[in-house]
Amino acid sequence: MSLKELEDNKNIQALVVALSEIIKTQGCSRTSNLWLQYIEQVNLVLLYMQVDRTGDWKLHLHAIKSMLPFFHAAGHHFYAKCAHLYVQQMEDLKKKMNPEEYKKFTEQGYFTICRKSRYWSGVASDMVIEQTLMKSMKVSGGLTQGRGVTNSILARWTLSFLIIMKVTEALENFCHKHFVSSEQHVERYECQKMFSQRS
Repeated sequence: MSLKELEDNKNIQALVVALSEIIKTQGCSRTSNLWLQYIEQVNLVLLYMQVDRTGDWKLHLHAIKSMLPFFHAAGHHFYAKCAHLYVQQMEDLKKKMNPEEYKKFTEQGYFTICRKSRYWSGVASDMVIEQTLMKSMKVSGGLTQGRGVTNSILARWTLSFLIIMKVTEALENFCHKHFVSSEQHVERYECQKMFSQRS
């Protein structure tokens, strides 16, 4: 089911209303209030994950604003300060950005990176950098293992990415193994049929 179908489902709507009524009327003990606070914080984290996955800009700003009281309450003043500045700068972005690019950025989810063309596949740009570039820097043979990072080494390592991708693809073809994405996840298949269909 899509997210819209789930939101419109009458059974789920009735369940949400019933739970909200129970929370309003019975959420009075210290233990129940603690659990309700915990659930609220978990929901906030899940909301932030949903924002990245779906590329919803308005929900992104709403999630950041909702985190602000928790940063202050937890004593994370640097996070709170940075989040306040971030929200202010992002709300002024429309004045500074090309209108066409701003529309793509906010309405078409271009503030996240989708490596696959399917729903729920968006990833924040800092996570993509960490998962691709930084990961390969930290493995054996990467930049941070036994070498100094000079400009020439950095340039050679960065430019070799194109060659590494071709070598990886050639190895997959040779071994008849490929990573194939389905609606749910990425799987590795032994692709003898795939190769026979291509040729």
